[in-house]
Amino acid sequence: MARTPGFKITKTIPDLLAKQNKPSLLPETGWWKIGASEAQLIEFKNNWGNSANASLDFAPLRFYISEDGEVRLHGHITGGSVGSIVCTLPIEARPEFDETFICPLSDGTGHATIRIQKNGDITVVNVV
Repeated sequence: MARTPGFKITKTIPDLLAKQNKPSLLPETGWWKIGASEAQLIEFKNNWGNSANASLDFAPLRFYISEDGEVRLHGHITGGSVGSIVCTLPIEARPEFDETFICPLSDGTGHATIRIQKNGDITVVNVV
């Protein structure tokens, strides 16, 4: 197989694309759950918390840091009020700039706007 000049890569382009398109969740890095009793000791603020409705099988709020440094959030929260801080991410999971995301509501009736500030604060900005 021919090598790309200046690079020591011995993989084909399809091999590289296949790896790039599939996130690899390594067991030793995994997802970190948010909550005072969890390993990261990230506490919820302003009455926010994980959904207690086990019958709906909602995942707890958690984050994951990929090998390339991308942070992913996943989960279902409840209890707080719009405009209040949910929790604060640890330094290694904070964005370089403030970010805003649209997230669907679990009942399918609308969406919430979530802001993650560069200081790590996660805020529910509005619910529509």
